[in-house]
Amino acid sequence: MLYVCSGKYKGKGIASPRGNAIRPTTGLVRESVFNRIQYNIEGARFLDLFAGTGIMALEALSRNAAFALLVDKKASHTQAIQKNYAALKIPEASFAVVNACAIKFSARKNQKVPFDFIFLDPPYGFSEMPGVIGNIFDNNWLCKGGQLFVEQAREDAPLPGFSVKYYGDTALYIHG
Repeated sequence: MLYVCSGKYKGKGIASPRGNAIRPTTGLVRESVFNRIQYNIEGARFLDLFAGTGIMALEALSRNAAFALLVDKKASHTQAIQKNYAALKIPEASFAVVNACAIKFSARKNQKVPFDFIFLDPPYGFSEMPGVIGNIFDNNWLCKGGQLFVEQAREDAPLPGFSVKYYGDTALYIHG
C-alpha cells in the first residue's frame, strides 16, 4: 500500500500492482518534487509518463492540480490506477489514464494545452530517456516555464542540462 503524503487525499492509500515490474516513487522523492512546486501546483496540468501506480499524479491532484494525465504501457498498471482513483472518488474530469508506450506517446505532437509539470519515472536502466526528453520538448508537451522531473537510478547515465539531487540509489533530475 502506498499513501498520499499531503493535500486533500493525505493518508489515503492505493494498492500497487504486484511483482517487481513496478518501483513506486518513494515518499521522500515525492515530497522533494512537491516541495519544489508547492506554490505553483494549484490549477496546474500534470503529466505522469511511466505512471506505474499513479501515485505522483495522485499527489498532484491531492494538492489541487486541475488535471493529470497518466500514461503507462502496461494494461495492468492503467487498470489498477483507474480502480484506485475510483475507490478514492477522484472526479473523472480531473484525470485521464492512457495505456500507451511513453516513447510513442511523447513522439506525437501535443494538440492540447501543454503541461506545467511532467514527471518521468521509467524502469531503471531505461536507455531511451534522451529520446523521450527530446520528444517532450519538440512536441509541445511542456509549457514555457514548466518543469520536467526525471527519476532514475543513480548509476544511470546523467542527463545534461538538468540539475540533480540524490536520494540513496535514486537520482532526481530537474529541468526548469
